[in-house]
Amino acid sequence: MLNVTKGELEMAWFCWLICVVALQETSQEDTQVEPQRFSPIIELVQALNQDTEEPDSSRVRYRIRAELDTEMKAIKGEWVLNYHNASPDTISDLHFHLYMNAFKNERSTFALENSESYQPLPIDEHSFGYVDVLDMKVNGLDAMSQWTFIQPDDQNPYDQTVGRLVLSEPLAPDSSVEVTCTFVTKLPRAIARTGFHNDTYFAAQWFPKLGVWETTGFRNRNEPGWNCHQFHANTEFYADYGEYEVVIAVPDDFDVGCSGRLMRVDDAAGSKTYTFSAEKVHDVAWLASSEMIRVERRFEPDQWVTDAELQAIMTTHGMTREEAALAPVDLIFFMQPEHEAQLDRHFRAVCLAMKYFGLWYGAYPYPTLTCVDPPYGQGRAIGGMEYPTLITMGSHWLQPSDARSPEGVTIHEFGHQYWYGLVGNNEFEESWLDEGFNTYSSGLIMDLVHPPRVTYARFNQVPININRWTRVEPYTDEQRTRVSLLRDNGQDAVVRNGWEYLNRSSYGRNSYGKPATMLHQLSRELGAETFARAMRIYANKYRYKHPTSSDYQEILEQVAGRDLDWFFDQFIYGHKTIDYAVRSVSSRDLSKAIGYLETDQGREFVDTSGDDTSLFLSTITIQNKGSGSYPVDIEIRFDDDHKETVSWDGSYPWIKFKYTRPAKVTEVVIDPTEKLVIDVNTLNNSWRSKYDNTTSRAWTIRSLITIQHILQTLSGVLS
Repeated sequence: MLNVTKGELEMAWFCWLICVVALQETSQEDTQVEPQRFSPIIELVQALNQDTEEPDSSRVRYRIRAELDTEMKAIKGEWVLNYHNASPDTISDLHFHLYMNAFKNERSTFALENSESYQPLPIDEHSFGYVDVLDMKVNGLDAMSQWTFIQPDDQNPYDQTVGRLVLSEPLAPDSSVEVTCTFVTKLPRAIARTGFHNDTYFAAQWFPKLGVWETTGFRNRNEPGWNCHQFHANTEFYADYGEYEVVIAVPDDFDVGCSGRLMRVDDAAGSKTYTFSAEKVHDVAWLASSEMIRVERRFEPDQWVTDAELQAIMTTHGMTREEAALAPVDLIFFMQPEHEAQLDRHFRAVCLAMKYFGLWYGAYPYPTLTCVDPPYGQGRAIGGMEYPTLITMGSHWLQPSDARSPEGVTIHEFGHQYWYGLVGNNEFEESWLDEGFNTYSSGLIMDLVHPPRVTYARFNQVPININRWTRVEPYTDEQRTRVSLLRDNGQDAVVRNGWEYLNRSSYGRNSYGKPATMLHQLSRELGAETFARAMRIYANKYRYKHPTSSDYQEILEQVAGRDLDWFFDQFIYGHKTIDYAVRSVSSRDLSKAIGYLETDQGREFVDTSGDDTSLFLSTITIQNKGSGSYPVDIEIRFDDDHKETVSWDGSYPWIKFKYTRPAKVTEVVIDPTEKLVIDVNTLNNSWRSKYDNTTSRAWTIRSLITIQHILQTLSGVLS
């Protein structure tokens, strides 16, 4: 065991990791006794799992026809929308998302909020995109005179990403309306997960799409109305589940991949028409390319899931084999020619993701999954994104196997099929329910099936192993998510409208890493098995629905049999922080006393300075430098090997512990079992009476030598 404090080691590790994250952006066993639960737990789990109603899949039904014009870089489209009002409200208008207008000019809300230039190079007419509604009818009658743009979030008159259609006859409860629309979507050069690059076209958020009508009480709403936000720089999407039939016409040398299942391909002179069908989804996206390689494979559960793994899930959740079993899925890969050699890595990553997400949260219910490898140089523009039954991945040429990429991106994007696709939360308002849940879940898989993350820097596209140079150990995904917590340090709450965070970085920290760390903390607090049960119940109860953070909290409380307001109010809805520290430690020698002492025999003058007995008064002061509180254990060791473990709720800024013993305090450790992963600064969590600085001195020398090597290399490259 090294004689160096936990704080010294973690400081070195965090400093290294923060530098790595900054560089990249510029391009436990659970030993806790499980808390008391409702009894019997399996009966509760079974009841909650069965409390899942099928959605009204006919809420929205789209029949869309689209033709790709490769010269204009545009999509000429039309759709017929059947909308069923399943609410008790009378609806007087319809609100539509027109996401592509975010790229119309530099005055859109998306452009104004973007801290970085969102324009691809070169800047010309193809750098921008838009969607024009050419015609709209309601039940066969012209309605264009009732069509206007609105700005419900910021009143920016130049933003045209939301349109309003006033109905001449209000839509009564439990009735339907048919709307037809003709539109043209001009695709921009690849940007923000959509657009074109050479002869590859990716169409996402490409058609006028209806918002979500929310009645009073739905998602904690105070009054009925449309939830149809503008396209912001930091927000993603929210829509109703429904049925889609999508017919796409492209030049005959193009192949097409799309959300849903390919039903047929019709040939004509110089063109091909692809027909896709999708059910119980809330969006469709597609790509067309003459450059990519199409490969079809299949996920076969028997090849990836062992009987023991299936049995463990059955036991944990009280399920039958049929209920726990996974289904085969057809996988369609669209690969760049230069990345074809990485196909097996993508395939394995997808199958592992399907396996673990399926075992943990329920079988993937769709028959297909389309996986898209973005064109060279367009990874940031198109890669790393999710749509129902379709994901975009991302990779590099010469990608080392220990870099956790492309595996990390592929597994993460598949995970969105659950927390975005199957559990349709509102990403505008509660992004953590998708991004945070997915960062947590996909991170669990990566730490389970992949060695720790090795960091690479690239010089002329050649990967250089930074860990080998610095001799710093690779890190896990769970460790990596804590960096967001450290960097945020209570700056924003987790639950917040996406465009209301301090900045884009704060949105990212509070949507991805910080909430993932909160989920790790909840797992430690409730016990790993209880938490796993609750996560599956939540995923199944709200499949094809639109849950809120309070819905998730309610599931946790039901399964754990505990109130969790104290946690959610502080760390999810609020921006409280935890920072426990050892403020001071002292041991006063009481055996060496001179003066008058009151005894049973009366007052007498004593001098014990020459005695051989020992008696010490030790005082330990623990401080909570954060703004929140969380129960924590504190371990106190004495020089006679005696150990005391005390608990503190952290509700006051400090607490003192005093001991009168024939031994001095030699060590104090806050959170000795490392249960508290949300402590933003663990560097001050320990104290020792004596330190051995051999390790820290060695680290300093090693770091200086490494920096010298890097500078010498750079000077050679740049000279």
